[in-house]
Amino acid sequence: MFEEFGQCILAAKDQQDEKLTRNSYYLDTSGRACLSVPLVLSFPSEQCLKDTLDANCFYPRPKYDETTDDGTETQTSSSIAIEAKVALTFGSGEAIMAVVEQVRVHSTEIISPTSVLFETDIYIRVSLLEGNTRWRMTDVKVAIETSAVLSQRLPDQGDNSTDTALQLLKRTMAKSMDTDVHNVRSIRTAPISIKAHLTQALTVHVDSVSGPTVGETFLSIHIRHSSTHKEPVTVTRIALHPLQEELTHAVPRTTSSTIRWGFADHCDPCLPITLNPDESFSTIFLVDASQDSAYQTFKCPVSVTAILGKRESSTECHRYQVTASAKAEFTSSPMASEPSDGFVLAFQLIDEKVHIGSLVTVRVSVRNLSNDTRRNLTLWVGDNGTSCEEELSLAANEIPRLQEDSTESDDTIKITGLSLSEQINSPHQSLISLDTEYILPQIEGHTATTADLRFIPLVEGLVTFPHVHVVDRTKGVTYASFHKFRAVVGAQTSPL
Repeated sequence: MFEEFGQCILAAKDQQDEKLTRNSYYLDTSGRACLSVPLVLSFPSEQCLKDTLDANCFYPRPKYDETTDDGTETQTSSSIAIEAKVALTFGSGEAIMAVVEQVRVHSTEIISPTSVLFETDIYIRVSLLEGNTRWRMTDVKVAIETSAVLSQRLPDQGDNSTDTALQLLKRTMAKSMDTDVHNVRSIRTAPISIKAHLTQALTVHVDSVSGPTVGETFLSIHIRHSSTHKEPVTVTRIALHPLQEELTHAVPRTTSSTIRWGFADHCDPCLPITLNPDESFSTIFLVDASQDSAYQTFKCPVSVTAILGKRESSTECHRYQVTASAKAEFTSSPMASEPSDGFVLAFQLIDEKVHIGSLVTVRVSVRNLSNDTRRNLTLWVGDNGTSCEEELSLAANEIPRLQEDSTESDDTIKITGLSLSEQINSPHQSLISLDTEYILPQIEGHTATTADLRFIPLVEGLVTFPHVHVVDRTKGVTYASFHKFRAVVGAQTSPL
């Protein structure tokens, strides 16, 4: 049997063309890929295959009619395995290294009187030769040399050596390896070359947009079939991993247990979703990091788990679980603990659609964080063209004038419009603020009130609304509030 094994021929099933390239898919972001290939081992005669089966060389063992299965395994000194190594790597344009990490045989099957089928998975890891550079998961082509190996353990002939030191060394090695030391001989079939194309099953892209409330961030997640293969991809899970964040600024880190995330309203995609080539879908996450104790910007991975391939009725060996990810950036902000001398401002766009030249209403919710009732409060709308320091200086200068001109009662709401001279002096604004000052009613402790501010957008595209500050005319204090509340402005609608 051992001598005849050298005449066996190993070949890939259904691969008549040597130029055929098989697809291999990255399983995760570490550069680890899996290549599934059915291999056929052809024996020179039926008797040779029968002798090999009787010697119990296959693992897993194929079904064999002439062998009775009594639930016990026969001890054997021979075994057949599949070996693989990377012979050539090309097509990436970078200095990379590819190695075979593992070869796993899922099942064996006798497909003819002289042939055995091996359902084989070859795991490959690709990395850059430069040490700390992260692999970008680009497409790579590799040539893998594969062969079948028959290993046979020779019986122990005894040790007639009189060298006491040599005998002690052998006993020590056998004890440390927890096995007997035996001579092993092996023979290999002629190697075959399998060309593999390592590619991603799907791609993920994430964009970050500041939310309407302090500390909230919207993550727009776009998941697309890579279209480098024809297999369907079924997305089963989307998740944010805030515990794996990367600080973009060197500041002391606070606990991330207060970070909350989930699908935004009406954005749950109802997984699983199957993508075919050239198909994609998007969803939105809402991240709330408003309970951290400092302003910090983080980059956390958003992972997408999917199943690649079709579910067959007879076998599932060609279905993989793959993972793709992308970095998402969000900013945490300090949240005042109650009671506190401060306010929380939340912004909401009242109009569903925003067009150039049309009136836009932004509803501002002002929450009093203190136990005291606050009176003589004014919302002061800043200017996008001025810096934060200039806005605070302008707001501070408004306090004496407001104290002198304030003759209304505490429950009166006053709206101050934008004068014509102010509009002429600011011709390059992206939008016009019709309400530069808004006098608020008294706010009881731990309660909130709302104010509607009106704007007219002047340009098309993404527009950032001005900062809104709270001015206390009684104390002469300005509470600064800086945000990135934005809206998408469309073209002017034509009248019907």
